[in-house]
Formats: sequence, structure tokens, C-alpha cells
Amino acid sequence: MHFGIKNRLRLISLIPIVILLLLASYHVYNSYTSYQNAETLQHKLQQSRYLDALLINLPKERGISAMYLGHATKEIFHKLQIQRKLVDQSFEAYMRYTKEEPAHTHAEGQTTCEHCDAIEQGSELFKTVQNARQLVDAKTDDFNAVFYDAYSRTVEHYIDLIGTDPSFHIDEEITSLSSAYYSFLQATEYSAQERGFIAYLLSKAQPLSHKELNKWFHLIDKTDTLAYKSLINPSVKDEIVALLASNQATESFDHVTAERLKILRSLQEGMATVEPRIWFTTLTKKINLFDKAESILLQAMEKRTEAIKDQELQVLIIAVTIWIITFLIAIVGYLVSRGVTRSIKTLESVFKRVAQDSVDEESKLIAQDINLDTAKGTEQAYIILESIIEQTRRDKAYAVDASEAKSMFLANMSHEIRTPLNGIVGFTELLKDTELQEEQKEFIDIIEKSSENLLEIINNVLDLSKIESNKLEIEEIAFDLTDEFESAVEVYGVRASEKHINLSCFIDPTLERPIKGDTTKIKEVIINLLSNAIKFTNNDGDIHVDIRREPCDTPNRVKIRFEVSDSGIGIGPEQKAKIFDAFSQADTSITRKYGGTGLGLTISSRFIELMGGQLDLESSPEYGTSFFFTLEFEELETLEKSVLGVYTNINVAILESDTAEKPQHKYLKEYLRHYGVNFQRFSSLEELQSLQTQIRYDLLFIDFDFTSQEELEQYVNSPAEVVLITKSLYMKTIDAMDLNLFKIIYEPINGTKIKNIIQSYDVEEFTSKKDIKEAQRKDTQSRATKFNADVLVAEDNVINQKLIQKTLEDLGLTVSLANNGLEALNQRKTADFDII
Repeated sequence: MHFGIKNRLRLISLIPIVILLLLASYHVYNSYTSYQNAETLQHKLQQSRYLDALLINLPKERGISAMYLGHATKEIFHKLQIQRKLVDQSFEAYMRYTKEEPAHTHAEGQTTCEHCDAIEQGSELFKTVQNARQLVDAKTDDFNAVFYDAYSRTVEHYIDLIGTDPSFHIDEEITSLSSAYYSFLQATEYSAQERGFIAYLLSKAQPLSHKELNKWFHLIDKTDTLAYKSLINPSVKDEIVALLASNQATESFDHVTAERLKILRSLQEGMATVEPRIWFTTLTKKINLFDKAESILLQAMEKRTEAIKDQELQVLIIAVTIWIITFLIAIVGYLVSRGVTRSIKTLESVFKRVAQDSVDEESKLIAQDINLDTAKGTEQAYIILESIIEQTRRDKAYAVDASEAKSMFLANMSHEIRTPLNGIVGFTELLKDTELQEEQKEFIDIIEKSSENLLEIINNVLDLSKIESNKLEIEEIAFDLTDEFESAVEVYGVRASEKHINLSCFIDPTLERPIKGDTTKIKEVIINLLSNAIKFTNNDGDIHVDIRREPCDTPNRVKIRFEVSDSGIGIGPEQKAKIFDAFSQADTSITRKYGGTGLGLTISSRFIELMGGQLDLESSPEYGTSFFFTLEFEELETLEKSVLGVYTNINVAILESDTAEKPQHKYLKEYLRHYGVNFQRFSSLEELQSLQTQIRYDLLFIDFDFTSQEELEQYVNSPAEVVLITKSLYMKTIDAMDLNLFKIIYEPINGTKIKNIIQSYDVEEFTSKKDIKEAQRKDTQSRATKFNADVLVAEDNVINQKLIQKTLEDLGLTVSLANNGLEALNQRKTADFDII
């Protein structure tokens, strides 16, 4: 078999997956085994709880039985009967739980089951205890048969079950805790043996033999041997040490020592001066202390076992997950390797086809015998790729040069087309001022409209070509934001009025200082967005221009957000992605219905990008569109005083409708609030009359859309001066009403209009100021709009020369013409001109 790239790929992908699969399988098995061991230990610990109760009650029965054998009384026998019942209950509970062990199965046969053997052995030993009870009841003299052969042997068997159980060695900490637990169990048992053995001797009141004394010392030595200092867990060790060093433990140990000395003296003399009952109680207190230590150790083992279970369960879940993922990766790897093999074959055929189409003859020859499954074939593929890349680089350079040439041609042609078109537009305008028939006027209007549309298209193409050829420069000049953009929005007031569109404009009044930027291009963007908004908004719609200050941390810099929103046709999510592309609109039917080249938004977007911002939009069909962008400017110092809160002495009432709402009213109140004017809204004449009884209002702002002619006349007759807000469409209607209005504001409302009205209002001098201004206005109008000046015009286009000459002569100017700059310079040397 040829060991090519495909076979090497299979081998490289197979070996790591197989290794990972084996490792995952090992961890799955290991984690599952550890988890099972932890579950088994958890059951053993619960079993130890039951066994602990048995190992407390059974030695106690042994001690009472020893006392009864030493000195039989009814009182001791009654206590013995009670204790036997407790032992039987403890044994039954222990055996019941032991038989229910989850891990106990007979998979390998019941005859070889170690668990069943242990249960049977425990039952047989308990039978010896029951037999020993009969001997006790018969007051036998064989103390050893009862005390050691029956009771002690049974107790030691159960203790050894814990000491030899491998379940207690699954973890180093568990091993440490179980060793200490086993040590305390043994100490408890030896203490219990000492308790019973000495109680028996005290009950008999006989002197100790040498053998009995040695046995007692042997028990004392074992009861005081506790192996807990090797505990790994420091908190458990500290808890055990604290328990054994407590006042209660110290008193108990001291009491046991004192009693031992008393008993030792009395029994050597043959006189039992210590009551067996007192001795029994003293040793029981010591045993109870050991039992508390055993409970602490059991609890610590249970906690550690639970932690091991959780840990191994997590490892098991991770290992199983890795195993499944590895298995899936193996499947995917197999499929991918098949896919790669097919791809290599496909790539070979592609290389051959590409090489055949290449102009390089060497590449064609190489491609005939290409085989990507070999190292030589791969090298041949690299040679072909380098040839293709080089050819692509040449083609790209040619395409870039062609694109630049196209942009330059487009820019030059747009400029050349615009020059004669200016003559068409200009002379059409002059032709309109001549005597024309009605039909001729209609034709002239058509020519004028078509020329303007063509000029707009050419201007857009010229701007776009400048942008694409990187010849567009951003200016940095100082300008007044309010003046520039209020005038830009004002241009569309008449067009909006013709469609009954509510046009509103808000420019943040805190933007009082001049800023530096390219006002021409920003105005072009705003005008383009406004033009689109009016074009795509139906009658009775709404258009809002909102320009506000944004937070900016840089000193002497200002961040401004521009937004133009409308209630027009809107666009869907699919059209948003291409709306800023050149020569495209949201829908091809829009071009036919509304007109346009689709360049306006492209140019606007590029302008904003060049100024460091981004033009974005939010829109949904039938709910309108909102275009917005944010730019940062340098803010300049000014000597003009701020008008913030200046006009606090003026009171204004604003007519608003309860059923209709105009955003411009919200803007009006924002302006008034900034200027410090006190204002109050009202919705009817009755409400206004009620308000006027409480406060004197200086000005009434009345929206013509919210009132009738009769109501308007009543508002005019009120003590306050009336400022009428209306559209320019109603200009003649309002003039015909001949009302004594203080001011008329034609939409859109803006800050300058509001400020001028507030500034022009004066309660005491209003009438005289009005007369003075009217006289000034008439004097201004009486002057003829003619000028006496000599003008030199330098223009290389003959049509433009005639257009400019005619326009200036109509203004009364004396015009001299120069065909180029050199002629203009020579004429300037020989004559004086007021304007060049």
C-alpha cells in the first residue's frame, strides 16, 4: 500500500483519538470504582452508627451482669432486665440494616458470600450471649465463661469487623480517621471490661489476687492508650484534643484515678469501701467521653466520604463526557478524513483546470501529472499556486489603475457637464422673467425642474467620485451650530407645509459656543436626510430634527448627536444592509415612485465616516425611520453671555390638545425652560380664563392646528399677547383674518425664533417698539435694491459670462469681462473695480 498523504492523514487523526479514548475509558472505570467504594463506605459508616449503639449497650449489660454475679439483688436484676431489652433492640436494628446493604448480592453464589458469613457469625456469637444470660440468671460461679467467653468475645468480634474492613481505607484521610476511630473503640471496650471486672470484685468484697491485680493493670494500660495524634485532618484533631482536655474530661479522668487508688487500698485490705454502683457510674462517664470522640470521628468520615462521592461523581461525569465526545470525534474524524480525501481529488482536478486556463505553458505541463497524495505532487501544486497568485496580483493592479482612471474620468466629466448645465439653469431663470405665454411658462418650468434634477445628480456623482479617488478634504472652520442648522431645516419648511407635515427642529440650547468642523458637509448630510424624509413621508406625517449634546470627558471638546426621524414608509431588516450602497435604494420600486439616484445616503455615510463618525438608522416598515450619527468637535470660547435662566420675569401659557400631540411642543417647553420662562399648559379657553384669575400671563402660544377662527379671535382679545404657531400654507388665510397678533411663528419652531420673541417682548414699551420697528421696516423697503458699483468678472466659459453679466446688470452693477486670469490681472492694473 502506498503510504501517501491521505493514509498519513488517517493515521495522524486516528492515533490521538485512540489514545484519548483509552485514557477516557480508564478514568471512567477508575471513577466509577471509586464512587462505588465511597457509596459502600457511606453504608458502612451508617452501619457503624447502629454498631456503636450495640457496643455501648452490650458492655453495659456485661458490667451489670458481673455486678449481679458478685452480689445478687433484686434491684440489680431489675436493671439487668431493662438493659437486656436495650441490647436486643440494638442488635435487631444493627442486623436489619446490615442485611439491607446495597452492595450485598449473590452474583458469585450464596455459599461463598462473605457478607452472609459475617451475618451468620454475628448471630451465632449473640446466641452465646443469650446462653450466658441463662448462666447469669442461675448465678453461675464460672465468671470467665460469662464475662470473657460470651460477652467480651462478641464485643471484640464486632470491633474487629471495623478494624479489618477494607472499605475504611479508600483515602488517606479516611484511613487516618478510621484508625483513630478503631483506637477509641478498643479503649472504650477495655474501659468497659475494667468497669465490669472491678464491679464484680467490689460486689464480692474479696481481696485481689496477684493474677487479678495484673489483669487490672493490663486493662488500665490499654484504656489509657489512644492513637489520635496522627490524624491528618487538623480541625478534627483539634476537636478531639479539645474534648479530651475539657474540664469535664479532666474531672472524669481524675475521678477514675482517685477511685482506682481507693479500690486498690480497700481490696488489698479485704474491705470494699467503694460502692460498685459509684465505680460503675464513674467509668460510664469516661466511656461516654470516648463515645463522643467516636461520634466526632464518624461524622468526619461521613463528611469526607460525601466529598469523595461528589468529587468522583464529577470526575465520572467529565470522563463519560470526554469518552462520548472522543467517540463522536472518532466518527467525525472518519467522515472528515473521507471528505478530505474527496477534497484532495477535487482539488487535483481544479488545479488541472486552472493550469489549463493559465497563460503560463510551464504550469500547463506541470498540471498534467499532478498528484496531491505525494510530496512531489504537493510541490507542483505550490508552483502552480505561485503562478496564479502572481497573475492575480497583476490583474488586481490593472483593476486598481482602471478604477482610478474611471473615478478621474467621472470627476472630470461631471465637472464639464455641470458647466454648460449651469448656463441652462441660469438662462432658464432669466427667461422666466420675460413675457411668456402660459404654455411657454409651463415648458420653462419643466426645463427648470429637469435641469435642477440633473444638476443634483451630477453633483452627487461628482461628490462620490471625489470620495472614491480620495480627493475629498474635511475642513476645520469655526461656525455657529444654531445659525447653520436652523437655516438648513428652515429651507424645508415650505415643502413640509405643502404636505401638511409637522416639521420640528430642536438644537440643544446649551450648545451656545462656536465649534470647529466642516459645516458644509454636515449641512449637506442633514439636508439630504431631510429631503429623503419629506420625500418618503405621507401627508399629515411627522419629521423631527434633533441635535443634542452628549457626555464628553475631553476638555474643550463637545460630542454632538444628530438625528433626523420621520413617520414615513420605513424599511425592513433586509434592506438596511444595502441602503448605504451606491446607486441602490431599499426597493427598486422606490426609484420609479419617488425618483433619485440612490447616491445621497452613500455620500452622507462617507462624509460622516471621514469626520470620525458613523451614520446609522433604526427603522421598521410603516413606522418610519430614524437616521442618526455622533461627531466630536473642538468647542471655542466666546464673549457672548449665556441666556440660561435670563427671562424668569415672563409668564407663558401654551395651548395643547388632549387628543393630539406634536413633538415641537415638547421642544418649545425645553427652550422656554432653558431661557428661564415660566410656562403653563392649557387645553381650552375656559381653562385659560381660570388660570388667568390666578396669574397674569404675558404671552400665549397658540397652535393653529389646535384652534378654530372663533377661538383664535377670543384668544387675541385676552389680556396676554398671542404668538401664533402655524404652517406657511396658511399664511394667506391668517392675513385675511386681520388679527392683532404679537408674532407669527411659521414651522419649524426653533430656538432662535423663540428667543427673538421673548427678547422683543416688553410690557411697558411694546407699543412704541412696534411703531419704531414698523417705520424701520417701511424705510428699508422703500430703498431700491440697486447698487452702484464696478464689477470685474473672470470666467473662461462664454455661456457663464453672459449669465453672470445679465444677472449682475439686473442688480444695477457695471460689468467688465475677462476670459482668463491674465486678462483680469491686466484690467485690474489699468482700471479700478469695487468687486472682482
